[in-house]
Order: sequence, then C-alpha cells, then structure tokens
Amino acid sequence: MTRTPELADAVARAETAARAGRWPCASNEHLVVSLLADAQVASRLNLANVHAGDLRDEVDAEVRKLPPPIGAYVGGDFYVRTLEAQWPAGKRVSAAAVCGRLLRSPIPRALLVERGAVYGDLLYVLAHGLMPGDHRMASPYRDVLPDGEYRVILHGDDFTPVGFVVEILRDTFGIPAIDAAIHAATARAADRDPIATLPLAEALERITKATETARGYNCPLRLTVEPLDDDRPKLNLP
Repeated sequence: MTRTPELADAVARAETAARAGRWPCASNEHLVVSLLADAQVASRLNLANVHAGDLRDEVDAEVRKLPPPIGAYVGGDFYVRTLEAQWPAGKRVSAAAVCGRLLRSPIPRALLVERGAVYGDLLYVLAHGLMPGDHRMASPYRDVLPDGEYRVILHGDDFTPVGFVVEILRDTFGIPAIDAAIHAATARAADRDPIATLPLAEALERITKATETARGYNCPLRLTVEPLDDDRPKLNLP
C-alpha cells in the first residue's frame, strides 16, 4: 500500500459513513466528504477562499439524498488503489492528491461552480500550499534579487501529467525530450529539480510563459528561481 496514513484514515472514515447509509462500500463522493475533513486539505483550500467545512457539509447533504446502488459497486477505495498502481515508486498517494481529483466529481464540481471557485487554483493550493501569483515564477526573495544568473527550479506536483511537463520544458526552455523526461520524473519523485541556469529576466519570462500555458490546461505547474550557491552569501541568503 502506498497511501499516506492521512489518506488511509480518510478512506476508513468514508467506508464507515457509507455503510451507515447502507451502501455496499464508499463512493467517490463519500470519500470527498471524508477528505474535506483532513487538516492539510482544509487549510490549503481555505487559501483559495473555499471553506472546507462548509463544502464538506454541502457535499454530505447531497450524498445523503442518493439511494444506495443495487448490485456490484466499485467505490472510492478502488479509485485510490488505481492511483496507487500509477504512482511513482517510493512515493505515497496523499489525501490532497486524491481530493484534487475528486473535486471534479459531479456533486463537488457543481457546488464549486456555484461558488465561483476556479478548479486550477484549487489544484495549485492543494499541490503547493500557496495561491498562484507572482510567487509562481520567482523565489521568496524576488524583490531583492539583483540581475544575474539564477537557477530555475521545477517543482513537482501530483496533478500535472509528466508528458505535459516534458512538452513545456522542451518548447519553453529548449530542453531535449529525453532530458526533460528525466527532469519531470525527478521533480515528481523528489518535489523539486533544477532544470536550467539563466539570466534573471530571461528566466522569469520563460517561467511566465510556461505557467500561463499550464494554467490554460488546469495544470498547477510551478517554476521558481533561486540564486546560485556562490551568490547566496553575497545576497545574505541561507
């Protein structure tokens, strides 16, 4: 099993709630309700002005209106096991990763549309713990960074397809497809990977183009810049 303890707990809570309603097993919607009670999921969604507790209550109310299915039924645990089979070796499937996918299920999707929530923004906060904005394309030190050479960092996430990352790195940064595939896989497994060293203005221009392209496809791709190791002491950075 490659799921995190938090995800395992969420699946168990969903199964208990489903059987209390005479369902043979938890549906994806039951799992959404349970995932919205996870502390990390809730805190991250709150960044996108989506109060997880209120959304959980609304989804739960709609799920309770559904009649239990008749006959064989494949539910949320099977969905999680399918994700586990596709996950990078050695990396666990998180509650946030599953929640992000299941927010596109019919009931939460309809409720989020009514709230005016942007699905891409929700994926971004679930993936990175911050809202999309200027910090997508720069380090926390952006305002004090002088011109010079900087390292471009690709941040891994659980939502942007590896093939899409390869295309972005190839088309925007000129990285050969084979090398881009290695960068994409490394970033997903290790959460970050340096992909290039560029002058600051050029790095930010390319990062802007890449992230805007990704946003158009609801992919929470994140790229940042950081000073080269030799420059950190000069900038008084850790």
